Order: sequence, then structure tokens, then C-alpha cells
Amino acid sequence: MGHITLHDVEQGSEAWHELRTGKYTGSNAYKLLGSFGATEYAQAIRNSFRGNFHTKRGHILENEAIELYEAIKTITVLRTGFVTNSKYPTCLYSPDGLAPAALLEVKCFDIPEHRKLIKGEIKLSILAQIHFGLLITEQPIAHLIAYNPSKELTAQEQFRIIEVKPNRNIQTNFKRILTAKEARHAIHT
Repeated sequence: MGHITLHDVEQGSEAWHELRTGKYTGSNAYKLLGSFGATEYAQAIRNSFRGNFHTKRGHILENEAIELYEAIKTITVLRTGFVTNSKYPTCLYSPDGLAPAALLEVKCFDIPEHRKLIKGEIKLSILAQIHFGLLITEQPIAHLIAYNPSKELTAQEQFRIIEVKPNRNIQTNFKRILTAKEARHAIHT
């Protein structure tokens, strides 16, 4: 086990963006598993993207989703800016929440994408993000929360908790890739 540190920095703030610069993060974790090299990944994570209508809507709905989760599970969710793990010093992960023994990832998609998600059609980019988060936080499971409060959906469709267990193959690939990148980074510094 690594030493897990919670960093109390507001997600989306300038300080949060600055601290993420040059780090491997969950939002682009799928690029580590793909054909991107270290240079392409470094360029991607230095992107100046600060959000759009959909990401802003998602952040607003994320709070509602976490409140519903807390009410259903009768627990309090810990919210933090990001998490680091001493085993992976060039990585950080910004969870939507940490529940006792579970990582929380909230997705508030439009209706077509939301319906796919609640049917179990989870995109590789989301699975990579979750598995990266499980690796960094060392949580035993993740709860992927699908939330869309549209009146076009039934109450059962609006909110869904999907349990994601660690996938040994994905975890092993992340460890192999990050260890190689850590070694390369150490050689060049």
C-alpha cells in the first residue's frame, strides 16, 4: 500500500488546474492504455479546457446525485479536490466522492447517453477513469452513479448506482505503464 493523501483544493479552481499540470489524471487515463505515447499524453493533460455547458451542468447535477446517494446509503460522502498515492508520484485523481470502502464517480449525461450507461454500456474512457481512480485511492470498489433528473425518464431510470469491481488486467496494465513512465521520469530528472 502507498501513502494516500487527500488534497483539499476546490475542483475546477485555478489552483486545482495548476496542481494537475504535468500529472497523469483520471480524466485522461484511457490515453495511457491506448496508443498514445508519453509526449501525446503530456500534451493532452496540459490542455487548457476549462469546461462547457455539459461539464457545468454535470457539476451542478453531481451535487444532487451525491446527496441522493448519501440518503439512500445513509452515509456521508467525503468530497476532496484530489487524491495522491506515494506509489505513483506523478499521478493524481479527482474523485467525485469517497464513501466508506467505495470510490464514487458520477456521470450526468444527456438522455441517450444516460440510457446507454444504465443499460451497462460503459465507455472505455469511463472504465479507465474509474480503474485509475481505484489504483490511486486503493479503494476496493467503485460506485458509478448515473444521474439525469429529466421528467422524460422514470424515477428508476433517473438514478442508478452501478458497482464496478477492480479489473485485474486493467490494474496490471496501469501499474506496468506507470512504473515504466516513473522509471523514465526518474532517469531524466
